[in-house]
Amino acid sequence: PEAGTFDRLARAGKYNVNTKALLHLDGPGLAPEAYRTGEVVYAPDVWEDKRYVASVATTRSELVIPLKTGNNVIGVMDLQSSEPYAFSDRDQRVLQAFADRAATAIENIQLYETVRTHAEHLEENVRERTAQLDRIKTRVETILNGSSDAIVLANANGNIRQTNPASDDVFLYGVDPAFNLPIATLIDEDYQPRFMSLVQSTLQYLHLYP
Repeated sequence: PEAGTFDRLARAGKYNVNTKALLHLDGPGLAPEAYRTGEVVYAPDVWEDKRYVASVATTRSELVIPLKTGNNVIGVMDLQSSEPYAFSDRDQRVLQAFADRAATAIENIQLYETVRTHAEHLEENVRERTAQLDRIKTRVETILNGSSDAIVLANANGNIRQTNPASDDVFLYGVDPAFNLPIATLIDEDYQPRFMSLVQSTLQYLHLYP
């Protein structure tokens, strides 16, 4: 639908039809009509049917069955014969049943391809985000580990999330023992109230504290 043309796919039989020739959905011919209407289009004798657009000189009858999934038409099955009145009522019923199954199979393939493409896109986004986080983590750790100043990273609740080697030497806490402890733990009890007051004031200033 986006291109407004049919993609000609499988071919069978003796007709040597150019599968790359364009066939427009809004153009003349039996196949476009079947696509637009969603109804079977049958020309038992194309010489007497004004809707027929000649593509093969030996064609005398043409049957076009839409490939329908729910209310959508995803293509058509086009059958031609060198004999007039080549497709009986029974032929049409059998071919309609086949077309219904073919439409379901094609729709399932399309859905699978859509899901697979979406999954690949998500995986690529995850890989890119992971690589970005790894780069950020490496930069942060380089800054922390290379600093001679004691650095302690805490979240908005005041709990320690990361320390650097210099702070471990100063406060005598390793990385794991200090993790998630209240940052006030590192401060002498006499100064803890004042320290936490300064922390809360800083967070309010940064709009991180209610």
